[in-house]
Amino acid sequence: MGMPDSQGTAIEDTLTFQKNPITFEEARQKAAANRPDPQVACGGSGEASEESISLSRKDYLPTLSGNASYTKSGETYPPEQSAWSAGVTLTVSALSGFLTHYQVKEAKENLYVLKGKMKEELRQGNHSRSSGRHI
Repeated sequence: MGMPDSQGTAIEDTLTFQKNPITFEEARQKAAANRPDPQVACGGSGEASEESISLSRKDYLPTLSGNASYTKSGETYPPEQSAWSAGVTLTVSALSGFLTHYQVKEAKENLYVLKGKMKEELRQGNHSRSSGRHI
């Protein structure tokens, strides 16, 4: 396609199948060990929920920011007039009502629910292993 002098190419179709020498129980254990949802629930997501609480708490504090600039201007090169400015801004959230309080409370409840789900997942996993059920 797009090549006027291309030569024909022979396509060879060889499909080989090799049976995997792993037992069902080994495959199930390997799949359970590599499942991302319990790993995320036990590690990554729990840490994210705890971080969410601390990020929500930061809104109780005022925000401090600053800026500075320096410029030179003039009609000739190099410019002879210079100017500078600096500023600091302090922002205090006074009219947000109880928004921050409820955001912190919501983050704590989300962590509580996540820990409950993790305990239930572990209980379900232990129950299915002890009863001999296959998932």
